[in-house]
Amino acid sequence: MSIPLNNVNSVRYRFTVWRGGAPLVYNGRAVELEPYGSGTLTHDNGAELQDSIQQTFLDYRPMGVDFVGDILRVECDINGQTFPLGRYCVTTERPGSSAGVRTVEIEGYSLLWILTQCKIETIRTWTAGTKYTEVIAGLLTEAGFTEYEIEESSAVLATDRADWDIGTEFLEIIGDLLGEINYNPLFADFSGVIRATKYSAPTLSGVTHSYTEGRDSVIRADYDSELDRFGVANVFIVICDSPERTATLRAEAVNADPASPYSTVSLGRRVPHIERVDNTPNLAALQDTADRLRSESMQTSERIEITTAPQPDHEANETLLVQVGDLAGVYRETGFEFDLSPGGQMKHKAVRVIV
Repeated sequence: MSIPLNNVNSVRYRFTVWRGGAPLVYNGRAVELEPYGSGTLTHDNGAELQDSIQQTFLDYRPMGVDFVGDILRVECDINGQTFPLGRYCVTTERPGSSAGVRTVEIEGYSLLWILTQCKIETIRTWTAGTKYTEVIAGLLTEAGFTEYEIEESSAVLATDRADWDIGTEFLEIIGDLLGEINYNPLFADFSGVIRATKYSAPTLSGVTHSYTEGRDSVIRADYDSELDRFGVANVFIVICDSPERTATLRAEAVNADPASPYSTVSLGRRVPHIERVDNTPNLAALQDTADRLRSESMQTSERIEITTAPQPDHEANETLLVQVGDLAGVYRETGFEFDLSPGGQMKHKAVRVIV
């Protein structure tokens, strides 16, 4: 989807309340909250829960809304077409009054918040040979999720696993396991499906959104960029010396790309980054981790922030083609923010990648 700035003539955000998988009904009608002032919806790839929302509404409590169990759904209507923008657990409510108008300001997070509330209550042991994806699916099911998709992997636990203390959050366990098999962090898509996907380095063929200036552009002409050269390594060593293993495993990946200003070739020296992991299914997976660290190190020299018309088809880990002003290249999106007001626009943060 690509909606030019000058063609966006009708944008409306809708906020509905759902209970038990169905819309909450009050006086025979589905409950729709009325916003009072502007709010923001933010996605951050590096955040534990990734998606969050802040918004003030006219007081909805007389309609029977109870966010202890109710879920807030957000949708965006653009020129008559509706797009989902996520399902949120409301964690904070601040009732107030201004000039006689009763309001409630809320903060909420993606459905991943539920996985921070679920914790193991005894020491759990998962036996060697169990597929990683089976352990993850079991925890999601135990937390009450029925809508989830886990990209298939043949990786299995190399040793019996009882690594996590009583009280460890399900999200932490799942995150540890996904990291060991070189998956992206777990995320909830805007349709409410929990997803676990394999990591892949951004490529030109993998571009999901193109933002270029011109008459029908979706992108504004103003932008910000910065170069961050602090602590950029070019040699990545990953070590697994779990006591359950008979030998220490070590993987190494070297950035020797002449096109990279931080490579061993360009700098004329090795700048190592050493990382230790608790476990891994095998040496190949450990090498994948080292390769990923090398790939990600080549995405951090140039950071940009651009502004577009609302583009509600974004999810985690998008790859962007950007051409505006002096910016031209492929970027990995690290986050975005919607201004939840009529006429509000969308900000994107991204890092440049070498492809």
